[in-house]
Amino acid sequence: MTLFHQCIPCIMKQIQSLIEILGLPPGEAMAVMESGMRMMLDRGDSITTQHILRQLYDHIHGTYFPNLDVFDPFRELKRDANLRVSVILPSFEKVVAGADDPFRMAVRGAAGGNIIDYGAIPQGKVSIETEVARIPQLRFAVDRVEELRSRVGGSRTILLIGDNAGEILFDALLVQEIQRLNPAAELYITLRHAPIINDATLADASFLDLHPGVRVISSGSIYPGTILAETTPEFRQLFGNADMIIAKGQGNYETLLHEQHPGLFFLLRAKCSPVAQSLGVSPGDLVVTRSPELPG
Repeated sequence: MTLFHQCIPCIMKQIQSLIEILGLPPGEAMAVMESGMRMMLDRGDSITTQHILRQLYDHIHGTYFPNLDVFDPFRELKRDANLRVSVILPSFEKVVAGADDPFRMAVRGAAGGNIIDYGAIPQGKVSIETEVARIPQLRFAVDRVEELRSRVGGSRTILLIGDNAGEILFDALLVQEIQRLNPAAELYITLRHAPIINDATLADASFLDLHPGVRVISSGSIYPGTILAETTPEFRQLFGNADMIIAKGQGNYETLLHEQHPGLFFLLRAKCSPVAQSLGVSPGDLVVTRSPELPG
């Protein structure tokens, strides 16, 4: 998605959150804020929120933390989210197992878990435990679960593009239900290549309880989303050849919504006005939908 005027204050809030996590002194904090504002003012027509955030991370890393091999300000917050979800997930697994429709409940859990997004909602503003308890009562504002189910049944290769730490444990539970529907399917979960906000990388994969047949790989993405042209050749080949793709979260929706892959589904919780408006829903709503570029 292109940059909307509503994106500007959102980006500034993310910069402020990053400054607080890093504990930058006032002078450096002001310099980072000014750098972020310049990046937005100097943007080209095609620049996105994802580009600006990556540029900002690289600037802060190179300027203030040049001796760090890996710049991951949200490392401890991601670990905390993974641990907290791992503690409460068994109770939600029982909810899924006891549901009239376990697959639908698992899809709902994967969408509801997308609330663990520290780019859209600052850390500390989300009670993971409270949000998980609410999932069984949530409903989809855009509900194409039956199309999703049908596509699962007819697919040989299924790719799930992950989003955030903590959230990916709900994705793993959905993958288990996908395997029950289609045991013969070849399943892949892809995560980010480099740390950005609280997006999950391969370092977070150790928290996933997956069947040995499920492959977890890097997409090559260094953005809070998936800019297809800037992923690895291997990922692009997998994306093109997969019978079905489930893209999780707002960032993946924003960066992939114009792709015309016939098996591409989006599963997310709308968390800002531009995304919600593009989907015809309200902020906070759960959505499972197809690419708007596809007919029907």
